[in-house]
Amino acid sequence: MVEGIQSIESTIKDNFPLKEGDKIPGAIISSIGNIMVSDKRITQNKLTVEGVINVKVIYESKGEKQSPSKMEGEIPFTSVLDISGITEGMKAIAKCNIEDIYASVEANTIGVKA
Repeated sequence: MVEGIQSIESTIKDNFPLKEGDKIPGAIISSIGNIMVSDKRITQNKLTVEGVINVKVIYESKGEKQSPSKMEGEIPFTSVLDISGITEGMKAIAKCNIEDIYASVEANTIGVKA
């Protein structure tokens, strides 16, 4: 029996600092991401979904020798949905997707918004 169906839209943003030896980013070439749900918890009238967005960014380095480089990282997230009538002990099916992902160079870091 289905107790409720709910959907939300969230914007999740994080900045990834460069690691030692990484080339300084000049321009973003491409960015992709996928979502991994790690936990779902039901409490009285609420569903909490936790997970990470796995991000990969290809960028062109700054300077005389411009060459493609890549950066990979994870952005953790938590979303809470209000669903009237659900209680502890029930099971939940959570489907997450990325509608759009955008990466930009921000003060020698790579900012990602999904």
